[in-house]
Amino acid sequence: MTTTNVSCSFVLNTGEIVSMQGDGTDASLTEIKTSAKIQVGGGIAATSIGTFADGKTITKVIQPLTPTVDGEVVLFGFISRRGAITAIIPTAGFETSSQPWEMNHTLAAGDTLQVMTAQTGGTTDDRVIYCCETDRGTQAIFSGTPSAVSGTSVELLHVLSGTGLGAAITGQMITRHWAQSPAPAGLAATQYNNSVFLVNDRGLPMGSSIIINPALLQPVRNSCGTARPMLNWQAQVTDV
Repeated sequence: MTTTNVSCSFVLNTGEIVSMQGDGTDASLTEIKTSAKIQVGGGIAATSIGTFADGKTITKVIQPLTPTVDGEVVLFGFISRRGAITAIIPTAGFETSSQPWEMNHTLAAGDTLQVMTAQTGGTTDDRVIYCCETDRGTQAIFSGTPSAVSGTSVELLHVLSGTGLGAAITGQMITRHWAQSPAPAGLAATQYNNSVFLVNDRGLPMGSSIIINPALLQPVRNSCGTARPMLNWQAQVTDV
């Protein structure tokens, strides 16, 4: 079983900068804790983010979840509270330039930072990830691996519940969303189309988001192509 070393940094409303670092078990959700490395002024013991910053607010992500070694990828990451996603954390490729990610998320005891990692060339690094935020404050992540068969559509499923788009956020308006695939071929038209489509129960596209490769460009939350999914809607990616 392989692992990927991951790091990221947050700014808190107190002005503190919190560095997170740890090894993620590839293809499994893994908690990343505060960095225990000794730095100027001394280090801190590896601690869950909710324990370390209980009651404090993350105002910015100044370093996305990033692998510390080339050839490894972070598929997605989020703050977990009682088994639910409360805040999606952005990801980046090794040495990818990135801009601060504004947030306003207050932490609580028990919150953890969960990540899913993979190795380049492995069986999971070509997954397509679709992330969205809704008008009810819901944040959701959907994942799926494109088929190798031309013309075949694959439904992306919620990474925790395994449900589809419509079942996970029925009747909620998507206010911001983005899609990404860390695979080297993630943007190749010869592999699959370069968008995730939001398809209604009649099979008609009602919204979409362009797929970005975080190793090349930082994914950005946007409000273009959003929709209000209803029951039996799907987030799909199609091979071409």
